Amino acid sequence: TKNIGLVTHYVVPIENGAANLFGSCPVCNRGVLLFIRAGRDGVTNAVKYSGSSFFQNYAITGSAPTAPTLEAVSDLPPKIQQTFSEAEANFVDGRMVSAAIMYRKAVELTVKDLHPDGKGMLGARIRALQKKEAVPDTLIALLDTVKFLGNEGAHDEDPPSPEDVERGRDFTRLFLVYSYELPARVEAALTREAEA
Repeated sequence: TKNIGLVTHYVVPIENGAANLFGSCPVCNRGVLLFIRAGRDGVTNAVKYSGSSFFQNYAITGSAPTAPTLEAVSDLPPKIQQTFSEAEANFVDGRMVSAAIMYRKAVELTVKDLHPDGKGMLGARIRALQKKEAVPDTLIALLDTVKFLGNEGAHDEDPPSPEDVERGRDFTRLFLVYSYELPARVEAALTREAEA
């Protein structure tokens, strides 16, 4: 029931057997909206059903909020790929602290791979890459909004907020795309051009 458990509250019929079913998550109490299509019992009785009896009478055609999906970045070194994939799995499952740890680790591995001689804390090493023009200023601006990727944030006792983890996810993905996927795509395009 991790992805579908909810307490139903109200149904708003739309047309042609479709309806909006409003409910709330029994864990976090946040609102959930299911887009449903009626079965044999009509949409107005949807709040009376739960579990398998709900699915015998109704089809879910969509929901809001939608669950995040796994992001992928191509051409990563194996260690970085494994770490980023684990971060993504944690994020999609809602394990924000674990996701933050793994996103930070993916960034640290990337910085070490790009600049093995770099010294100091993560933030200082990323700024050194910026000085070498290996990281664009726009990525640094995004980095500066992600507390857990900062040196002090890594040792914070308070867990990062979901918003902070999402910003960290965005930074990490863009950093990996810029560092590995984009150069590989450019090289492949140049190779195709040279062969043509």
